[in-house]
Amino acid sequence: MARLEGWTPCLDGKRVLVTGAGGFIGGQFVARLVRAGARVAAVSRTESPRWPTSGTVDFTPMTCDVRDPRAVARVVGEFAPEILFHFAAHPDGAESHEQADAAVRVNVLGTLNLLEAFTANQGRLFVFGDSTKVYGNGPVPYRESLPPAPTSSYAIAKGAAWEFCRLYERLHETAVISLRPTMIYGPGQGRNVIGLVIEGVLAGKTEIPLMGGSQTRDPLFIDDALEAFLAAARVGPRISGRIVALGGGAEISVHELARLVVEIMGARTKIVIQPQNARPTEIWRSYCDNEGAKALLGWTPSNSLEEGIRKTVDAMMATSGMETLGASSARERASAAGP
Repeated sequence: MARLEGWTPCLDGKRVLVTGAGGFIGGQFVARLVRAGARVAAVSRTESPRWPTSGTVDFTPMTCDVRDPRAVARVVGEFAPEILFHFAAHPDGAESHEQADAAVRVNVLGTLNLLEAFTANQGRLFVFGDSTKVYGNGPVPYRESLPPAPTSSYAIAKGAAWEFCRLYERLHETAVISLRPTMIYGPGQGRNVIGLVIEGVLAGKTEIPLMGGSQTRDPLFIDDALEAFLAAARVGPRISGRIVALGGGAEISVHELARLVVEIMGARTKIVIQPQNARPTEIWRSYCDNEGAKALLGWTPSNSLEEGIRKTVDAMMATSGMETLGASSARERASAAGP
């Protein structure tokens, strides 16, 4: 196919546009792309402190609301990217008409606006930031062939947006890839169960309540996620139309995960589970064995869950002006060694 012609795995000099570049994932991915030698446009509704310094010659900050088709056409037309990573999204949340409406407007119509502008400018590879939440309570481990079974408006919108990606692949010479990660965590993250527990321990709470507790998660460390995204860009059109499920490779209950964070922090905080308070849209098991990612991307995660949590704890402690776990351990070892 024409879209395969001349494709190389080298990112040096490639024009890559990233939406959602002001967020936890997009902001760090922009920096990683710049280090890989790509020419990067970072698109967000507002400028972000996560972005590289102004001295970076191959970095272009751009502001745009993906819901606005004219604004999208303008930024995509001005930069003319060869690759587009689409991370901008309205997040999952408590269900309401407002939540569903925002999910459709941002996650579906926003994606449609980008696809239209990207194909109009002869873009070659559109990488969609998807989510394993589209599988809902389907069987684990997640597989590309597993049919969607979304339990929330967020997941419904993500699934619909991917179908539009597939439609544009059929209509145009544009390759599309879906990257479906589990819960991504790490330094700079937003609120999730790991961050909730770290914040509680740092605040000196004696008890931390959790909604549910028996549901499982497969946390994926941010550095590993970024490496998978880079691998997708390098493989490119050769896996067009494919879905790649990504996880940390360790299924663990939310209760056990919270207790692990407390243990790593050396705290005695009690985790109080509340099975009666589980959300009606709850996903009860979430896990990827990464077999598809190994085959399609040649990727496996390199950070263990314990290592990732330690790095996240250290980052949040440093932000709070506290001594990190690493510094504390080094001080203890030095003290034990004596003069």
